[in-house]
Amino acid sequence: MLASPFPAALIWGDRLTVIHNTAYSDVIGKGAPGLGGSFEQLWLKHWEHVGPSVFKALEGQASFVGDAPILVAAGTEAGNVWCALGYTPIRDEQARVAGFLHTAINATASVETLGEWRELTERFEQQIAQYQADREGIWALSGQAMIMVTLDLRLHAVNPAFERMMGWTLSQMAAMPIIDLIH
Repeated sequence: MLASPFPAALIWGDRLTVIHNTAYSDVIGKGAPGLGGSFEQLWLKHWEHVGPSVFKALEGQASFVGDAPILVAAGTEAGNVWCALGYTPIRDEQARVAGFLHTAINATASVETLGEWRELTERFEQQIAQYQADREGIWALSGQAMIMVTLDLRLHAVNPAFERMMGWTLSQMAAMPIIDLIH
């Protein structure tokens, strides 16, 4: 574990003592009290998210929480660090869970890309809404008669100018074959 380039820590014993590699200290921050300290204290501000997985690991159940990365270190030299976290139980010689392996996978790029996609989607939705509003305005305010027909050439929608020209409402003309409107 110590030689691994991936952030990993052995969490051991009843006190949940942390023994981590260098890559793990980069994730938790250089000033964070990690090595030899309590895992619970180290992750206290994230305990709401981390705690349930810790308890599962101590019960013998491995888990990986990749679908909801958490902001582990904000404002580090590398910027914000979002991590997906893994918990793997480790058993002693009597096959009892004595601790767990905690791994952290930097998911910052994925989170940032997701944020960029979300922003693009929101801007696109705003553009579509504006287009729809413009189209509805043109449809309603135009002095030109306009209709929409179905594939089988029946009236689907008409604008107010068409209703005025025909002297009927859409409900009176609904589903009428367009050929019936030709004089």
